[in-house]
Amino acid sequence: MQKLFNNILLPVSLNRHALSVIDDAISFSNQLHCNLHLIFTPDPVFSFVKSIVYNKSQNKHEIRKLLKELHDRIGSKLTNGLLLCISYGSGNIQKLVFDYTLDHEIDLICQSNYRASSFTDQITCPILTLKSFPKNTESKNIVLPIGETLPVNKLRVASYLGRNLNSTIHLVSCKNKNSPPDEFSYLGKAYRVLKDYTDVPVVCTSIEGKNLDDIAIDYAKKINAGFVVMNPAPKPFLTGFLERFFSGFNGGNPRIPVLTVS
Repeated sequence: MQKLFNNILLPVSLNRHALSVIDDAISFSNQLHCNLHLIFTPDPVFSFVKSIVYNKSQNKHEIRKLLKELHDRIGSKLTNGLLLCISYGSGNIQKLVFDYTLDHEIDLICQSNYRASSFTDQITCPILTLKSFPKNTESKNIVLPIGETLPVNKLRVASYLGRNLNSTIHLVSCKNKNSPPDEFSYLGKAYRVLKDYTDVPVVCTSIEGKNLDDIAIDYAKKINAGFVVMNPAPKPFLTGFLERFFSGFNGGNPRIPVLTVS
């Protein structure tokens, strides 16, 4: 199978939580054997304090020094042959990410804080939205909702992740009294594509209901999925969807990443 991901981009706020996020991103990059690109943006509190204590030249000098020390400290954690690229930017995060994605041939963007920004209006590469990177034990299940079309590109991405992360792909669809038998539905077609062209384990599930997104959310929560692969959605819908998805769900897992694929 052709290698889909070579360069992963992670925008990171320059704050005390950054190292934990970066360590997880390094592990994820090693799993997919990808170069890791980090764009640091100033945390609002960090920026406010620095604006009082330092002038601009001191601030930039300190940031460059910190980033160099960080590169020296964590660069060796990547698998041999993989690159760690670190940069710092200020201003509009969407524009920074958009420009960087084009300039460095980014294949996958990870945004660790879904409230910070949404790039779905501008960028066509897959975007992984998450509160934390899935651990090895959590990435064993990938949920792919199947609607009224055959999602060829999402099948390709899901099967690639499934193979590289040793995961099972769960195809999920809505079922009602007018639904065709599974073997004649798009659920059945998607299953046959994966079985004919990949060796990734596949599970098919039809669940009664009308809203495929809600069904996918509930199913992903029940099986502790590592990823849910979705279509990009209009910004107002996506924001509401992610807020529901990352909420507590009556004690369920609030950290299931959403991978949007055009």
